[in-house]
Amino acid sequence: MKKSMSVLAMMLLILLSACSNEEQEQILHGQTMGTTWLVKYIGSPSIQQQVIQRHLDQFNQTMSTYIENSELSQVNRAPVRQWLVISDKLAKIIQLSLEISKNTEGAFDITVGKAVNYWGFGAGQENIEPTKQEIGYQYIRLDGNRLYKEKNIYLDLSAIAKGYAVDETAKLLENAQINRYLVEIGGEIVAKGKNKKQQFWTIAIEKPDPMQRMIMQTIELTNQAIASSGSYRNFKQKNGKIISHTIDPKTAKPIKHNVIASSVIANSAAVADAYATAFMVLPVSASISISDKQNFSTLIVTGKMGDNSTFKKYYSTHFEQKYVSK
Repeated sequence: MKKSMSVLAMMLLILLSACSNEEQEQILHGQTMGTTWLVKYIGSPSIQQQVIQRHLDQFNQTMSTYIENSELSQVNRAPVRQWLVISDKLAKIIQLSLEISKNTEGAFDITVGKAVNYWGFGAGQENIEPTKQEIGYQYIRLDGNRLYKEKNIYLDLSAIAKGYAVDETAKLLENAQINRYLVEIGGEIVAKGKNKKQQFWTIAIEKPDPMQRMIMQTIELTNQAIASSGSYRNFKQKNGKIISHTIDPKTAKPIKHNVIASSVIANSAAVADAYATAFMVLPVSASISISDKQNFSTLIVTGKMGDNSTFKKYYSTHFEQKYVSK
């Protein structure tokens, strides 16, 4: 279920032209988790770039599978059938992941790491193709900040960590008394308040075309988050066949159906991030049903990759009412 930096950059920020009555906007940026981060905020008080970078470095040291001595890497190497004491930060993201796994009937599953590695999209190497019996969120238990692994599973948080980091960075800004901002990490975005022109932050969702970058839909974020997932940037080709980076946890294999992109607007970037991944795995009807139940604004695109004439859009009720039926 890993997303690449290029896939996570599906949402392009629309930069509006300057005008005389604009308020002062501060822009900070850097690198984290194999991609880039961006913070824009209006007015004062202020926050330093080093504060945000240090915060994200610490976050990555907890969640990354690419850092050998990260907390998550140590958990993956730990013996099975023993209770492990983990940090509150790691426990919270795992708890949220388990809740989303239940809500999606396993379409989102952080225990899919072995399959991600086997198909060449992860940090580790797996020479033997894992079976679906080696994957399952039901094989981990969480009791406060204690974790129990029933099987030798490999946890991969890449389908939720960037969104979670966006939420945590937003909290950092809130603690600094900054309440008009946009935070973006690798394409996952949260925005609060209005921009320097006293307008809600405008975001563009990219058309799922591997050959060119074009805007498909623009939306205004009103104190919400957006995340997208897709199979049109991060994929491999083998024997003339396209292998998607999105793994179906129930088969331990890359998805093969015609869902090629999904975007989810929710109150949390972590939630939007995880559900956008799940909606790449589930049938469209199930994704729309879950979106309506959870009050998400969701856009799903199906079709044949590289053939724009086959693209078809599906909307959740909230997305259609707010962004289509104006």
